[in-house]
Amino acid sequence: DFYDGNFNNKNWDEIQRKYIDVAAETVTKANLSRSVAMMLGELNASHLGYRGPSDPTPNLAARHITGHLGTILNHQYRGPGIKVLESVIGGPANAVKSQLFPGDIILTINGVPVDPAIDITKVLNGTVGKETHLKVRRGDEELKTIITPITYSTFRSLLYERWITHNQQQVSRKSNGNLGY
Repeated sequence: DFYDGNFNNKNWDEIQRKYIDVAAETVTKANLSRSVAMMLGELNASHLGYRGPSDPTPNLAARHITGHLGTILNHQYRGPGIKVLESVIGGPANAVKSQLFPGDIILTINGVPVDPAIDITKVLNGTVGKETHLKVRRGDEELKTIITPITYSTFRSLLYERWITHNQQQVSRKSNGNLGY
């Protein structure tokens, strides 16, 4: 007989409380299944199992997709705010109406103060394709601008194009225009 009225000497309610927040924060069905399986493994009782539905292609809720401003930040700058090193061509920070320039300091994103000590991805979660309000210091002036963030994968594509352009320029310069890239 396996039956154990003492539940294998485990406090099942306590173990459930330990995993309930983890399960509530999952984004995909596969992550939920993993959380439940971890809880059941900790209970360590025979014949426990969970087979929930899976995600053939996980679809993240919009609130979990982190927007990207299309900038490269100066990670040497210690604040206040975050300092723009470059606005990547084709990105939202390079658009005429919302352009950010090297040296601009982003002070707030949607009213939330930002600086190198915070994780700005939390501030940018759910902003892809949505108007996002920035307060920026440019020189001695503070200004407000609206930018529409892109996905990180779109930004990576822009970085790749930037890399190709840089390599083309380097090859052309070093070969006096005699070689192509």
